[in-house]
Parts: sequence; structure tokens; C-alpha cells
Amino acid sequence: MQYPLLFPFGDCGWHQGLKKMSTGGQQQLATHQDPVLSCAVHTVEDFLAQEDNLAHQGREGSAKHISCREYYAYKLQIRPCNMLLRAGRCFQQYIVDMYVKIENTRLDFFRKNQQTIRADLYQGILDTVESGENSAANVGHRVVLPPSFLGGPRDMKKRYLNAMSLVKKYGKPDLFLTMTCNPNWPEIKQELAVGEEAQNRPDLVSRIFRAKLIALKHHIMKKKYLVKLLL
Repeated sequence: MQYPLLFPFGDCGWHQGLKKMSTGGQQQLATHQDPVLSCAVHTVEDFLAQEDNLAHQGREGSAKHISCREYYAYKLQIRPCNMLLRAGRCFQQYIVDMYVKIENTRLDFFRKNQQTIRADLYQGILDTVESGENSAANVGHRVVLPPSFLGGPRDMKKRYLNAMSLVKKYGKPDLFLTMTCNPNWPEIKQELAVGEEAQNRPDLVSRIFRAKLIALKHHIMKKKYLVKLLL
């Protein structure tokens, strides 16, 4: 209901327990009742309870269910009849909101699977003392984010330690390269539809920028272009 221009018929997006077509998705479409239209849902609390129930059902066989990231990656694929990509600034807002939803599902997973990621090795007195805390009143239960969570404190610390290890082995860097994206690149312009602007297609721009970044790394690491220039 947040995007009536994009979904005028009130189509449902991703929800917990959504199955893949190869593992019963067709049957789910035929028998599953929309929780919003269900007679059992009258308040926000009822809706959240339904979602929590579906989430517990989904954990029983995660390989059979569609993750939030997989669903919205499919929605953002470039297809001839995908009108979502033609929504302009509304499309940008949609991408931001769905990214937040994906992050929330990942954080929810870590919160409910602390034993799986062996949180006991990270939390407790050792971490508290290491962070400089000396008051026992401030020591409590925490939700631990593993290094696999991009942008988390342990991920940033791991990246820093990896960088310092490279400096220790090879010495201080003497060359710093930056790469920026140009919306006038022909690779971007030739993929835009009539009347489209590059600023309204962040999905397309990011994909082309990523491809060019990989090509630059290949030229530097494999073809040794910088070595040839310096010599």
C-alpha cells in the first residue's frame, strides 16, 4: 500500500515463507491466503503475529524458500515488460526501502541464531574489557554481528587487520587509485530507454560501474598495465 503508483492493484511483495517454484511454489500460489486479506488479521499486531508464524515455518527448510534478497534481485532484473524500472524517483525510493527490508531480515537472522554463529566466543567479559568497559553494571546480553555482516564492527576490524597485514608484508602503498562513474558512458546510454535518465536507473549504473571496476582490476593485476607504464 506504500506504492500505489507502482502496484495499483495492491500486489503483495516478499513475505516470510515464500516458496520457490521448484519446491511447491505453484501449489502455494493456489492455496496460500494473503495475510492482509485474511479474516484472522484485523490489527497490526495480528499481522506481525502472522509474519512471525510464517518466519518459523520458513526456517524448517530454508533451501526451499525464497530469501528477501533473491526476490528483489529478481524484481530489479531488466526485462521488456518490467515497468518498475520506468518509475523514476519513485523507483529510487522503492530500492532504498527494499534494501532496508533486506538488512532487517539479515539482522533478524543473526538475532535469532546467536548459537549458530557461536556468539559465546565473541561476547562476555573479554569483549567488554577489551572495549574499555570497567563497570559491571554496563555488562549485559548483546546481539553479536559476525564478520560476514558487511559494515558491522567485526567486518570493519577484519578489513583493517587485512590491510595492515598487507602493509607489514609489502610495505606502505605508494599509489592510490580512485575510479568514478560517468553517466555519459556509452555503455550506460545505449541501455537507457527513450526518455530515461541515468539518475533514475541506479540499478543499471551500478552494474556497469561494477563491470568496469572488474575490468580495471583485471588490467592492473593480470595484464600488468601499470608496470608497463612505469617502466
